[in-house]
Amino acid sequence: MLDRPLLITTAINPPEGLPFLKMISPQARLLATKAAIFFWSLQGVKNMVVADATNSLPLSNDDVAQLNALGVSFEQICYQQVADLVIEKGKGFGEGELINFALHNSKILFNADAFLKCTGKLYCRNANELLRVINAAGTGNLFWRHLEGMPHSNSLVDTRLYSVRKSFFYEKVYPLYNACNDHVTSIEYEMFSMLESTLPRGQAVRPLLAGFSGGTGEYCLGYNLGYLDQHAPCWGGHRAINLGLLTP
Repeated sequence: MLDRPLLITTAINPPEGLPFLKMISPQARLLATKAAIFFWSLQGVKNMVVADATNSLPLSNDDVAQLNALGVSFEQICYQQVADLVIEKGKGFGEGELINFALHNSKILFNADAFLKCTGKLYCRNANELLRVINAAGTGNLFWRHLEGMPHSNSLVDTRLYSVRKSFFYEKVYPLYNACNDHVTSIEYEMFSMLESTLPRGQAVRPLLAGFSGGTGEYCLGYNLGYLDQHAPCWGGHRAINLGLLTP
């Protein structure tokens, strides 16, 4: 089970004209988000926050009651993003503002030192193994290099899922989101440069993400990559590397 909270970021009813977004149907985004929430809960996540930037709540009261019956502490919060600003600067900026909103308005996140963040509509097929590593390492910060569908030499971080301490988020990560403009560069690239200079490199089990991509509108499976599934390039805390849970 995951001790720290899982924050799922969503935008169920995005504004028209958002760059690099092909899944625009609110109904499709809602169903994909609900599916991911239920999968995470069945994988042992016991503290979950869903934050939506389009003033939408994905679950009904009956849905929440079902999660509570499984022992899940669940919270869903929302606000209405400034559409023109998100259209101008892109999804990276919008997600940073949403995470910031969640950290300031979630009761579950308020008492947490670190949290696991996952983009809505996605779930992790090997969540149990991944959570075991995170818990055993006791590390707050764990980011993976983006490997799927591109050469391994690409300097990108997989920002769909990561674990981060709140202090590190506000000191190093949030400023990148806040300055991000998708028309100029990507948050995945900017975060890569920052992590290279702040956290040690390592290798760890790779999150096998599945679900739907809002950018492409397509189902993504998270294909196996052989050796890299257990030795994926990442950045993590010194304690995790010292314990041997992340291989330098």
